[in-house]
Amino acid sequence: MNMIRSAKNQIAELTAAAYRAAVQEGLLPEGVETVPAVEIIPQNAYFDYESKYQKGGAVEICPAPITDDEWKQVGQAALKLHKALGLSVYSRTDFILDEEGRAWCLEVNTLPGMTPTSLVPQEAAAAGMDYDTLCEKIAEESLRVRKAERL
Repeated sequence: MNMIRSAKNQIAELTAAAYRAAVQEGLLPEGVETVPAVEIIPQNAYFDYESKYQKGGAVEICPAPITDDEWKQVGQAALKLHKALGLSVYSRTDFILDEEGRAWCLEVNTLPGMTPTSLVPQEAAAAGMDYDTLCEKIAEESLRVRKAERL
């Protein structure tokens, strides 16, 4: 995928993980519903398979060096999409910012990667949650949601 070059001369894909009703579900601290974004800077001209999966294929910066307004726009959009799609527990929504700083949604990932080096664990770590705790909370909340669906 060819990325749009921003005014700051960076190629960036911004991601924000959204947590549905996180306060009630206990996934994140009270009042926090989204975690910091990650900026992905591919080392090649395109964000391709090599950039995504090969060591050194991209630089990932978390939290992303974006303005408060850009973060608010990305975080609110990710949460709104998460809720509108009826998702539960967690998701990751990918955006790019254009030259005017407008966020454009690329996709909502309903089952993002969960290795220790994946984006959601990086974002959670930036919000103060370690990998083991994140996995435990996701498993616990998934079981709670599943049990509630059966009632």
